[in-house]
Amino acid sequence: MTGAMYSTNTAWPGTLASVRALGLREYQFSPAVTIFFCGSCGSPMFCYERRSANGAGQAGEEETLEVFTGVLSVGGRADAVRVRDHIFVGDTLDGGAAIWMRHLPGQTTPLPCYRSWRQTSGLVDPVAMAEPSRDGIRNQTRENVPFHCHCRAIDLVLCRKATDNLARRQPAGHSARSGHSSPYKLTAWFDASRSSQTCAGVDVMSWVSVKLRSIGFASFPGTRFPSNIEDLRLATSDPRRPSQLRNLAHYKTRDGGYQHFCSNCAASVFYADGPFPGTVNVAVGLLHAVDGVRAAGVVDWAPGASRWGDFVHAGWRGELVGATRRNVEEWRRQEDGRSAIPRAD
Repeated sequence: MTGAMYSTNTAWPGTLASVRALGLREYQFSPAVTIFFCGSCGSPMFCYERRSANGAGQAGEEETLEVFTGVLSVGGRADAVRVRDHIFVGDTLDGGAAIWMRHLPGQTTPLPCYRSWRQTSGLVDPVAMAEPSRDGIRNQTRENVPFHCHCRAIDLVLCRKATDNLARRQPAGHSARSGHSSPYKLTAWFDASRSSQTCAGVDVMSWVSVKLRSIGFASFPGTRFPSNIEDLRLATSDPRRPSQLRNLAHYKTRDGGYQHFCSNCAASVFYADGPFPGTVNVAVGLLHAVDGVRAAGVVDWAPGASRWGDFVHAGWRGELVGATRRNVEEWRRQEDGRSAIPRAD
């Protein structure tokens, strides 16, 4: 939906008419869901759901208006926002981000995870879902990994071999773990900076760093993609740009980087900053790997290579980000321990 691996929404006390009066862009995500986002920076702001009693989105017996938590202000009581459950975990194949977001502040038991709509589907265990996905990891032989936004106006492909094992090259201020990177496997990093929170609408964003020369157009393999971040920025500003980039817009963030997003469906696509002009960060939620949303056959998850935004660690968001960080680090330790045990194939 947003380029993140998940979205978090909470009830908004306003009316649909008042939201529409803001002049935001609208995107029909599904028959049941409409997203309202800022056309200037791509921030997803509100989500309107209109569902029938059975959750299929056929009629308006139940309507909800929600705000994306990433755009909420930093302050607030520690209990102002609480995550109550996860829905559509079944779509992730491998449990997705729910695997490290089940034990959150204010909860004494793991958060329930539903296969689809909470009203009509059963519970799933993201940890158990991760086991079958390991077969997908071992069978991950595709050299090219597609990534695209929901509306597919941005439809690209990542050539794994052209990445030259970028796992050890991180944005400025990030420190990657050493000794854990596999050939053609990239290091993902978590981003709780205020810029990414507002641009993606979530409280913890995930990126993977790749060389721009490893990116191509899915439907036009002979067309070259911009090879550095300045050319990428200029290409998205040029009214004569190729049709494949027509919906790729950019916005300069408060930290001096550039967020690139789809101007049609609001998905965050790239984050680019200055230290590595030939490198761009791709939103992990856009990757379409055979093993699932975490794309573990392509991506190495390294919590040490992240910026957790210590400056926002206050109130409800501070607790949420802090708990997510602890869960990620514990999950990574367990994964490292599992990979150290020889397999009997």
